Amino acid sequence: MLDAMWAETARGLGGSLHGSSNGVLYDDFEGMWEALGPAWGEAPSHLSWLAAHVRGRPILGKMTERRYRARRSDRWVTEQWTYAVTPIDPPLFLGLDVTAQGGAIASFLSPKPDCIVGHPPFDAAFAVSAFSVPRVRELLDPRTATPLLDALTGYARSGVEVQISDRVARIVRSGLHAHHGILPHWCDAVTRVADEIALLRSRMPEILGELPSAGYEAVAGTFGLVFDRPRMRATGKVRAAQVRLSLEVRAKQVRTELRIEFPTSLGMNLWLARQGGLNFETELSRALFGGEEDIHVGDPAFDGSFVVRGQPVDRVRALFANPETRGRLWQLLQQTGREGNVTLDDRHLTIEVPRVLAHPAELGSLLEQGVGAFESLWPHLRPT
Repeated sequence: MLDAMWAETARGLGGSLHGSSNGVLYDDFEGMWEALGPAWGEAPSHLSWLAAHVRGRPILGKMTERRYRARRSDRWVTEQWTYAVTPIDPPLFLGLDVTAQGGAIASFLSPKPDCIVGHPPFDAAFAVSAFSVPRVRELLDPRTATPLLDALTGYARSGVEVQISDRVARIVRSGLHAHHGILPHWCDAVTRVADEIALLRSRMPEILGELPSAGYEAVAGTFGLVFDRPRMRATGKVRAAQVRLSLEVRAKQVRTELRIEFPTSLGMNLWLARQGGLNFETELSRALFGGEEDIHVGDPAFDGSFVVRGQPVDRVRALFANPETRGRLWQLLQQTGREGNVTLDDRHLTIEVPRVLAHPAELGSLLEQGVGAFESLWPHLRPT
């Protein structure tokens, strides 16, 4: 019955249901959209993603169930949640985090609140944090943002949890809600929230003047990339590598990120990331893989620096058998610093540098080294 209503909801929104994909809490909406599995045919499932366009905006919906053993009581607990997620585009670059006071997302991921916007009902209902508090107060100034603040407060009072970051707006509620038009209403509401934030941001054009656009524009010209200034990203091909060089916000910190897309999937359920430290994706990988052991390739420097997981193990070890590949990945990790990261999955190589690289020479060096690592993984694509 529930799955039939879920399929009806998708049809009503003019969308489709897709195979399950991880990442419901991620800020990378584009990555979630790209990671969707094939559309379901005759057997839709409420655990699949709903992908649609509402009021011209892409939106993802999902109903999830999670069963786990409670630590204190040792009893099995089943949690059910319904989500509606849409991107904020272009992103804000303010380190913004808005979460319902005491909500499940707030307690799970959000930093300590540090911003009061001056709208008492909203301030009582939401925790707001950012690395640029004055700019967030300007963005959410009650003199211009009262319709948005009133709407968000109304959602909170009705038991709907709203979360806003630099890149996405989400509506979340416990339980499975596929009936009576509830999810379509949320999809409409969350797109209105994103539209209102985009309008408020458009009144703050000086945000762009604070970003290192000149360096990105220069390196884009050198490497033949397309530079998107509002989104602070340069995309295109460097030799055979499809690259995206961008500014991202992680944990209230602006970072430089290079993502290189592979021509085809490696098909190993692969995960490689920095060894040690707090890394959400790494911890998620541990949870997904359960008790699976980390894979060692026999290189002490490499094995001591990276967590490697995937199946089958022999294929994973063969991928890293080339000393050049291990050396390039290790060197990239050293250059990202203690808080940076190099990650590798079936579809992407991603390098995160925990600071803003503004000079064209720095950005160009990152591109060359990242593409060099890509070519060591795909040697047949290396120019001769």
